[in-house]
Amino acid sequence: MTTFVLVHGSGDSGWSWHRVQRALRDRGHESVAPDLPTDRHDVTWDDCGLTGNADPMIAFYHDVPSELATEAISRERPTAERLGDSPWPAAAVRSIPVRSIVTTRDRLIPPAVQRRVAAERLAITEPNELDAGHCANLARPVELAGVLASYVDA
Repeated sequence: MTTFVLVHGSGDSGWSWHRVQRALRDRGHESVAPDLPTDRHDVTWDDCGLTGNADPMIAFYHDVPSELATEAISRERPTAERLGDSPWPAAAVRSIPVRSIVTTRDRLIPPAVQRRVAAERLAITEPNELDAGHCANLARPVELAGVLASYVDA
């Protein structure tokens, strides 16, 4: 059994991981998905524990069931501009093992950009790929949990 820490993206909350958490639990794993304070105007990456104008229905949720997408949108939070001014991850994060998953049908962050960022920031040249859009945690939770669990098995 492994405990996964699932970190939401900007504008999101820990709730966005509830379907992946269920799928991981079904595989015998535990997980935590905290709400990061990304909506505070004075927030820094340190505050998040991470030292170191598109239509959201189209860009984020195009492959998420509409009822679930509507609920996700109702739970969105603002993101502090300050976080965009500080690159992440910090050097300290690079000293721990990391993996990267490219969502191949992402309409917000193109897969080529995801691969480039994984290579430049994390030194990952062969990320895993998942046939999903930007919110794989909501659209493909079982498949995403399978990829995460495979990291433990490896």
